[in-house]
Amino acid sequence: MWGKKKYLIEHFNDGKGAWVDYTKFNLGATGTGILFAIFTATGVPWWFPDKIPKLFCINPFYILAIIIILVIAAWIIRASYLIDRSRRSLNRKHILHNIAHLSRDWYSDICKLKTKGNKTPDIKIISNDICNLVHSYFKDLTKKDNIGVALRIAAIENEEIVYNTVGRAGLNLCREKTSEPLKATEGIARLLQDKDGSHGIQIIHDVEAAIKAKIYKDTDNDKKFDGEIKTVMVAPINGWDGEKQALLGILYITSPQKYVFSQKYTDPMGFIADTIANILASTNREFNNLNSVI
Repeated sequence: MWGKKKYLIEHFNDGKGAWVDYTKFNLGATGTGILFAIFTATGVPWWFPDKIPKLFCINPFYILAIIIILVIAAWIIRASYLIDRSRRSLNRKHILHNIAHLSRDWYSDICKLKTKGNKTPDIKIISNDICNLVHSYFKDLTKKDNIGVALRIAAIENEEIVYNTVGRAGLNLCREKTSEPLKATEGIARLLQDKDGSHGIQIIHDVEAAIKAKIYKDTDNDKKFDGEIKTVMVAPINGWDGEKQALLGILYITSPQKYVFSQKYTDPMGFIADTIANILASTNREFNNLNSVI
């Protein structure tokens, strides 16, 4: 669907169906081009005068020169597009590899420290490193510089499961000072533990409307940094908590513009969330600054 979405929130299990939108657009553009070609090839339109003044007559040599120039220009534009697309595609693959690479290295370091009886690395260092890579990836993928990334991880506070933000990128750094835990029973955390919401990706096209609909929890940071997050794509980070399959964390990709994200972004989002889940599940209750991490 092109243009604005008619739904406040959309849920996708994968991105395989995103080709439909592109097909509609390309078929429409191709059809318009074909109709124009047929229309112009059938001769002079009926509303033109029978005799065209010499002023409007063009030398065939000039027509040929214009056609050659247009063909060369089209080739240059096409080549530039393909080069840019190839470069960006390779860059994104490189970033995804770095995310997996970083995850492996952190896991190896954690296991190494555990065998020596030392404390494990600070989860905030791990989270910020990953968020910075995720930020670079989605900034390139969406062609927007104002993309934000946040990572919340489960913890137990006052015998209640909450989700604390432990990593950010592309968002105001002052958010950390006034960040609030998100209870498992409210907002996105509650939605992601629902039967249908616990898998796949949720895209909220209008955060302000979602707050009014009580789908999204309105925090002090949302008020203080008003306008920084207007749309958000959310992935559950599911994994083994030592006793059962649970929501270990929440990954957010944000934008200060509405209707930025669509189905085509869901598969890389799911890949990144699952990669993070492997770290959290493998290091259950081991991080030194969140002793109650699930």
